[in-house]
Amino acid sequence: MELEKIKELNIEELVATIAEEEARLEALRYNNVISRVENPAKIKYIKRTIARLKTIYTQKLNSAN
Repeated sequence: MELEKIKELNIEELVATIAEEEARLEALRYNNVISRVENPAKIKYIKRTIARLKTIYTQKLNSAN
């Protein structure tokens, strides 16, 4: 997910997207343990996406106060 798209999301959408991405990451990690994932770099990409989402979420919460 691109940074510009992330910045356009409101707080509720951010929370939902974070939950979705964390579920994807958990599934990928589980699949990686059972049998190797085709593209292990996806795990790294999803982790970074979650970090970006959480950063924007925190910024929006702080700016709302």
